Amino acid sequence: MAFSDVNAKSFEDLMTYMNTRQRVSLFLYAWNIINKKGTSNVEMTALNNEYFKLKLTNKSGKSEEHMYTFRKKLINFNDGIIELKQLHETASIVIFPSISETIIVIMIWLMAFLGATTKESLNNIYALEYAKELVLYIVRSEDIAAYILIALIVSHTIEALYASFILSYNVKLSKVSINSWFSLIAIIGYPVTKFALKLNNVALECNNNKTKDKNT
Repeated sequence: MAFSDVNAKSFEDLMTYMNTRQRVSLFLYAWNIINKKGTSNVEMTALNNEYFKLKLTNKSGKSEEHMYTFRKKLINFNDGIIELKQLHETASIVIFPSISETIIVIMIWLMAFLGATTKESLNNIYALEYAKELVLYIVRSEDIAAYILIALIVSHTIEALYASFILSYNVKLSKVSINSWFSLIAIIGYPVTKFALKLNNVALECNNNKTKDKNT
């Protein structure tokens, strides 16, 4: 569970904890709170009773700093733990991919479904019949379209199950959050799964840090 092992005695200690033990939360803040889904690395650079700052780095290496102001001024660092934990729960709901990725995946679903559907079931709706002809021109036959549709269903279901497992076992998100991840991955697939895989890698890295600290 998030923040279950926190042992901070000041805001500075809490910031160190966030950067070494709770980096999953930092990525969730960056992706879902600050809405910077292209973030590939994140570091908390400031934390006090009014705000925290995150240094976000994208895949090209460009960094920028963002500040998040707490809803109310915190009395002490214990309030900071509570506030950051609540923010973690809010941000742990599934990450939505870019609009372009979503549109592409939905178009593939529609093409596979139309291609696999018999012409008779379209009820002589000209727009659907015309769209089906375009799809068959690309995939060549209803059988191939049906195979594509089955492949989508199977692969997305496997992705959703695997993501749910790692988000529960390694990342330790809540059941409500995991259900939202499963539902969207079952529809969209890898554009969402890649965020789950990143969180898993970050969680494993944090677990390694905990192990090293225990051994020193």
